[in-house]
Amino acid sequence: MKRISRLAAAAVFVAAAIGAIVVLSLSHGGATIAWADVQKQLVDLRSLTFNVDMPIPGQGGSSMSMRMMMISDGRMRQEILTPQSAVSIFDLSSGKVLSLTEAQGHRMAMVIDMKGLPQESYNTIEQMNMLAQLERIAAVSASAVEDLGREVVDGQAVRRYHVTSPGDMARQVDLWVDCQTGQPVRMEYDIVGIGTMVMTGFRINEDLDPALFSQEIPEGYEVRTFAMDLSNPSLEDVTAVLRLWVDVAGPVMPDRLDIVNMIQSLSELARQGAVRAPTDEETMRLAESVGRIALLSKNGLTRYVGAGVTFGDASAPVFIYRAKDAELYQVLYGDFHIEEVTEENLPETADPRMQPTPADF
Repeated sequence: MKRISRLAAAAVFVAAAIGAIVVLSLSHGGATIAWADVQKQLVDLRSLTFNVDMPIPGQGGSSMSMRMMMISDGRMRQEILTPQSAVSIFDLSSGKVLSLTEAQGHRMAMVIDMKGLPQESYNTIEQMNMLAQLERIAAVSASAVEDLGREVVDGQAVRRYHVTSPGDMARQVDLWVDCQTGQPVRMEYDIVGIGTMVMTGFRINEDLDPALFSQEIPEGYEVRTFAMDLSNPSLEDVTAVLRLWVDVAGPVMPDRLDIVNMIQSLSELARQGAVRAPTDEETMRLAESVGRIALLSKNGLTRYVGAGVTFGDASAPVFIYRAKDAELYQVLYGDFHIEEVTEENLPETADPRMQPTPADF
């Protein structure tokens, strides 16, 4: 595997991990005695281990399988099983990530240090922790939970609940719990623009080896260190992503500002010889800029409308942004100039009811 492919794979795994964690931000509830038994299982959690299967956007039905381990101090370990193996270790409190990959006998360690993350974003990251989300299930109103009765899953008697969530990405959640213990057995999320994420194999409050969460780099790995500055996101980050895409892939804008899809598409095009491979630095800067765009969506209303737009088209809108509490929208066009407009003067392709969700990218 070429070095860029390893770097791209590592970036994809980290981005997918973050995406997988982000979609766990939900609001839940409970309604019955049986649900109350479930709630009792989800308080004072020390550790959590589970399996995840999720679609890879834009990859024709391909999926990613991983094993997640979390402990209550904000550290997480993700083991990617397919389509390629990798291990990523997150320290949510400090914003540090270590990703370890191996291909054709070559070992790569990618160290990411996220700087400039505002305090409210650190709070959001903590909320991404599935362990914390399970605890929130025990603390919300009963109105969002529908008891769907008993079922049998893989020979195990379970009770199924359907949860309606107003979360940014996850709309509907199904939860299966063990009829005897009340512990989660399976969870499914329907995610707008992505598909269904399935979580199984839950193990709660087991003693996990601290070495599993160590950020020390094992011997024999080539080390790549990357400082990711996430402070002060702006439309310039959108421009940076699209400039890189145009430089590498050609003048037509991507279908989505999706880090996983974009990096995999560039890597596949490079493998076919259709485009040059992005450099290591370009790959990592792409990941940084897309991360900053995700923060931009938290600061206001955003919408990417650039699919199929040709670079240089000054009349075609590509991205629309309105900062929180701002009156005017900023519109980025195909030649990368920016105009400020009122809602009444938004381009026809823009929806003034834009929602700040990663699904828009």
